[in-house]
Amino acid sequence: MDGIQTSRFVIRSFVPDDTRGVREIAWETAFSGTESKRRKIDRELLGDLLTLYYTRFEPESIFVADIDGEVAGYIMGSTNLFSFKINSVRIFLLRIVPGIITRRYKGVMKSLPLLLFGILGVLKGEHDPDIKSEYPAHLHINIGRRYQRAGLGSALINAWLRYIGLKHVKGVYLSTTSINMKAIHFFQKHGFKPLYRYRSTFWSYASRRTVYMEILGRKIE
Repeated sequence: MDGIQTSRFVIRSFVPDDTRGVREIAWETAFSGTESKRRKIDRELLGDLLTLYYTRFEPESIFVADIDGEVAGYIMGSTNLFSFKINSVRIFLLRIVPGIITRRYKGVMKSLPLLLFGILGVLKGEHDPDIKSEYPAHLHINIGRRYQRAGLGSALINAWLRYIGLKHVKGVYLSTTSINMKAIHFFQKHGFKPLYRYRSTFWSYASRRTVYMEILGRKIE
């Protein structure tokens, strides 16, 4: 897809040199940008959990907002459910688990409580609903803290929706938390509608209050 030029930034396809910039934004925006909460998890572990599948196995489904050669924001997702499931398991078993055991991730012990609460949530049956037949694609979007409220988010999501439209994907969904009302309003503005919600053990632990996962979806015409 050709770059979309605006007065300040360009929306373009991801290239491998963008990997570090994408991972840095994933880190600085994690836990709603709260530094004290980010300290609970290793930076590289977080990058692997949030971005590694997309940058390694489905880079064609990533777009970045470029300002003077710097990655200012990104949107990433998957339109290949089989690849996402298989390769996410491979990443966890072949990279995440060995990295924790060998302590390749720095300060791995501080990450264990979050990981354990994440696993506990899965064991309790907390997961996205089975809506893949109607919404086979999913996405994640993050904007660098210095560049928020500059129109990058709308430009990125519009570019990604055009991209999956060209691939004839009939629907896309995403998840956010009940405490991130700014994100919920943003997605609703772009045509996403509430589909499902469930209590999150992981986010309730991380936020020290009851938090729900909010699943929103949009059909692609």
